[in-house]
Amino acid sequence: MKNTIQIKNIEVYKVSIPLVRPFVTSFGSLLQRNIILVKLIDSEGNFGIGEAPILDYPFYKSEFFSSVHSILIETIIPYLVGKTFSSPVELDQSLNFIKGNFFAKACISIAAYDYFAKINKKSLADFIGSTKSIFQISNTISIHENILEMLKESNDYKDIQTLKLKIKPGYDIQYVEALRKAFPSAQIMVDANASYPFNKETIDIFKKMEEYSIFCIEQPLVHNDIVDHAKLQKQLNIPIALDESIESCEDLLKAHELGSCQMVNIKISRVGGLTESIKIHDYCLKQKIPAWVGGMVESPVGISANLAFSGLPGCCYPIDFLDSFWLMDNFNKFFKEQPIKQKHNEANFLNKGHGISDNINLNSLLFS
Repeated sequence: MKNTIQIKNIEVYKVSIPLVRPFVTSFGSLLQRNIILVKLIDSEGNFGIGEAPILDYPFYKSEFFSSVHSILIETIIPYLVGKTFSSPVELDQSLNFIKGNFFAKACISIAAYDYFAKINKKSLADFIGSTKSIFQISNTISIHENILEMLKESNDYKDIQTLKLKIKPGYDIQYVEALRKAFPSAQIMVDANASYPFNKETIDIFKKMEEYSIFCIEQPLVHNDIVDHAKLQKQLNIPIALDESIESCEDLLKAHELGSCQMVNIKISRVGGLTESIKIHDYCLKQKIPAWVGGMVESPVGISANLAFSGLPGCCYPIDFLDSFWLMDNFNKFFKEQPIKQKHNEANFLNKGHGISDNINLNSLLFS
């Protein structure tokens, strides 16, 4: 690896991108995407771009838009400016003294990896060792007030073979049944976003879903739990996948030992950046735990990082982070060249430029 970075400055940007339709999960409805971007700059003007695709309020995890902005301005940036690092791993590890605040750390991490990939004249995918560029696609269906609205949205995805249905108590079995009738051969998974308590009623609901050949249940129980998930998994034939409960490779090791899940959704921002994401990926690959890369309706920065990371060999299930392409109006305008070509249920990642920011129209994005 070439060179080091002496950080001269870190700029922070607040970006708002309107959505063409609401995106609804168990913890609320998104009408526009407010995100935080950072620009990591050296003394010669070389830079890397990173993203924190955080929500406005602490509904997904404990972090939220204002808390991420605050920790960056008050703690992380003053600590990093003026320091020299020889790799993105070293930079990421230097922030371990800060407890939690994973989204804030992740945007710095992504920027560092972008910077080092660019000065080494490599794409981010090549820099981290990704080997795949063609991915199966999964599309996510929002929670709707009635089944007909849900089916109307699902019709937009008729060429997709894997569908993720967002659910919550009261919006589950009948919706799953209707979606299975509409898509008899599709691979269907459900995502509860930690909205169910662990009790007999919940067990019965998910056992009922076994009748509809559900591929997996993602994060059914509390956002930081691995104990009750292990108890629930023992009651079910459907695999449980964990999302919110896994914030580190250590969390995954414990969940695996307890039998809390059989699959993992890896979100770069949820675990504090690419260094920890790669550790989780490597553990999954070694232990033969199926994994995929999830998303948070990111900007082109986060999407590009997700695409690069998805090419690692352990990311073996369909990607489900391309929602931005159809939720944000004319999303491709933020790219210099189209980053993917989609044909039916496949996306071909074209991997343009060095790092990730080489292919992004930064002025269009930063001042949108």
